[in-house]
Amino acid sequence: MIEVVRTDDFDKWLTKLKDRAGRLRILKRIDRLAGGDKSTQQNDIDKAHRLADEWRSDMKEAGDDRNE
Repeated sequence: MIEVVRTDDFDKWLTKLKDRAGRLRILKRIDRLAGGDKSTQQNDIDKAHRLADEWRSDMKEAGDDRNE
């Protein structure tokens, strides 16, 4: 199982979300990506890679290159 480390920035962002159901969907999705069952593992890995690529792209566009 992958260890998911939550940052203060993420927690602040998540706390500010007004949509409680949306907040729960986000947390469930992260949980599935981190520990999904073996039948969906490759699909989950592919999704995680796409999410990471999108996040890196967003950070680069915002001028934040500390995770290069």
